[in-house]
Amino acid sequence: MDKKAKSIVREYILEHLDKSEETPEFEVFTVWKAKILQNWKYLLSSTLPDGMYYELTFNGDRDEWYLDAYKKMENRVLSGKPRIPEPGERFERGGITFVALGEEQGGILAVTERAICRREFDEEGSNDWRKSSLRKYLREDFLEQIGKEDLLPFTTDLTSDDGLKDYGSAEDYAFLLSADLYRKYRAYIPEQDEWWWLLTPWTTHPSCARGVRNVLTDGTLRSGNANFTYGVVAGLLFNPKSFTERKRGAPARGGAE
Repeated sequence: MDKKAKSIVREYILEHLDKSEETPEFEVFTVWKAKILQNWKYLLSSTLPDGMYYELTFNGDRDEWYLDAYKKMENRVLSGKPRIPEPGERFERGGITFVALGEEQGGILAVTERAICRREFDEEGSNDWRKSSLRKYLREDFLEQIGKEDLLPFTTDLTSDDGLKDYGSAEDYAFLLSADLYRKYRAYIPEQDEWWWLLTPWTTHPSCARGVRNVLTDGTLRSGNANFTYGVVAGLLFNPKSFTERKRGAPARGGAE
């Protein structure tokens, strides 16, 4: 019965190949099959990279075969409940590894495992995150690479180290951690092999509005001038729903029979 099913599909494939080209070598394999009384049901595919699947049904009462050919568009796994990563757990998005920190503002706060680049906080030397050149880079170049479809906007408190609130707050899809968030999640944040930026200003007083908090290689905090060049560990707030759905590849050749 298996040989007959594969033969039917093979003949169908040969019938629909482009006759102007040389016939490629290929194999037909069974993805799944089942027998109920005198009836059979098969799901088959081939080694051709065409995304085709073939459903074969054998009607034992009439001794007839029925063939349906399908073009596979996409295969997704949907779970009823999001599998939220635990604090400190790694996961990937857009080819970049992230570390989950915890739940914040209705989403999952995470940072890049490693610094994504080295840049000045601001080319003009300002410690105001709202107008910094680094913010512009993250909002444009970095987000273009990672995409926004899995993200939620995150609001950051820009209160300075000395308690001044002149800068208010900022909303971003890609951002730096504040000093308060760094302290809260330090246990889960990997140490870097270079100094890296936070976004908390040392002070907003006009005479000293150049200092910004940063992190040393051993994890301790200090401040540096905004026009210095340090590593960039990006923060993002992931939508919990993005952990519910994921794409899958095709079933492995020679699957359940």
